[in-house]
Amino acid sequence: MRPTSQKRDIGHPARYTLRSQPMSDTTPNPQSHDPEASKTPVPPESVTQLPPVTTPPIPPPPTDNFCTANQDSHEWRENAKFVLQVIGVVLLFVYTVFTVLQWAQIRWTNRLTREALNGSDNALSQTLGTMRQQVNTADAANRISEEQFRRDQRPYLAQSNKSTESPQFIPNTVSPEKGGQVIWNWHITNFGKTPAYDIFYTDAIKVSGHSFVSYRQKMPSAVGALQPTGDFYSTAVSQVTTLDVFNHLLTINEGISFRTVIRYRDSYGVWYETGLCQTRTNLGSIAYCKDGNYIK
Repeated sequence: MRPTSQKRDIGHPARYTLRSQPMSDTTPNPQSHDPEASKTPVPPESVTQLPPVTTPPIPPPPTDNFCTANQDSHEWRENAKFVLQVIGVVLLFVYTVFTVLQWAQIRWTNRLTREALNGSDNALSQTLGTMRQQVNTADAANRISEEQFRRDQRPYLAQSNKSTESPQFIPNTVSPEKGGQVIWNWHITNFGKTPAYDIFYTDAIKVSGHSFVSYRQKMPSAVGALQPTGDFYSTAVSQVTTLDVFNHLLTINEGISFRTVIRYRDSYGVWYETGLCQTRTNLGSIAYCKDGNYIK
């Protein structure tokens, strides 16, 4: 049994008195102790007063119920702490798994995007290549169409129909003793669908196997423009010769020939050229030369 504390009034402490006994020079014999002597009253003057003794209050010890409650509270806190730690570990694991899955999803999405972009680039490159080929084909077709249209619409200068003439001798009426000159008239018609612009030409005559010589012209002659179906003519003039020489050349095959070169352009500024060359046979017919007849 624990001692029960007694409540004391600290403000009024208890007083204790101790009685002193006179000391003798000899120690009394317990056997000869007189019981009556102990009953002899002691005078008050011989009593010594001691200071009051204060006893601090002693707290009551904890009861068993209080210890059990503290122990239960400590165990509950430890259990709650353990549960929270477990929950924190689980949440950390879940977050880690979620982060890994999200990272894997991002990588997978990036890979699909990259493959899609690569496929799109390839498809776009193929589409652009196809479009480029189509554009090139269209450009080529347009150029061909334009070229065909230009060729179809271009001016064509050539010898006029039924305009073939024979060379003639023209004597010098002022000085007959000087002889005369051989002339050859020629005609040109525009058989194209558009006008011919800036027409320039040169002509020359070759007699008795000599080279072609233009006696009259030193520079190309300018005609200007010639509308479709329009016609113009000119005369090639030889050097001075005699009538006897001219008559002799009429008996020779290709004794007299003439040649002309005509240059002109269309409305697009493209230049063209027409060449005409004819000769007289010994039978009196007019034939085309082996070379010098062309339209380009």
